[in-house]
Amino acid sequence: RDRVRLGAAGRNPAGAAKMLEVTSTRTEQNMSHMVHLLIIDENPAVSEALHARLNSVPRFEVVATASSFELGLQQIRELEPEVVLLELKGRSQYGLDPIGAISRAVSGRPVGVIVLTSYPDDIERAVALHSGAHRYLLKDIDSERLIAEIQAVADVVHKQMYI
Repeated sequence: RDRVRLGAAGRNPAGAAKMLEVTSTRTEQNMSHMVHLLIIDENPAVSEALHARLNSVPRFEVVATASSFELGLQQIRELEPEVVLLELKGRSQYGLDPIGAISRAVSGRPVGVIVLTSYPDDIERAVALHSGAHRYLLKDIDSERLIAEIQAVADVVHKQMYI
């Protein structure tokens, strides 16, 4: 969030321009939007590690983590994240269509879904991507690439919001 501080010069219009200080939590290279993330994974250790890893990125904010898909779906409706990181290998009443359930839950609002999984499954990958997932990635991905993938998906979602 941007913060403007005039300090004592705020009372002196002539000196105000000199004293104007603008600070930002966003990086200078990417002054785009703040990316709100939601993590859905039944493994609390994975959720906590991802939360810590991603919240350290200045332009990312993890708005919630969910230990079940049903709780995650509720949080998606309430918190409206731009990007959802989803582990498909959990227990869910939605079977192979959790991405479709996310799309239906947001009622046309764009949301990026990144499947982040422990091990690859070709059928799961094909179904996820066909259902609308933006990415299918392994959890052992390095931080730099994960951040880049999330930002790329967030950029697509952000563009869709303003079409």
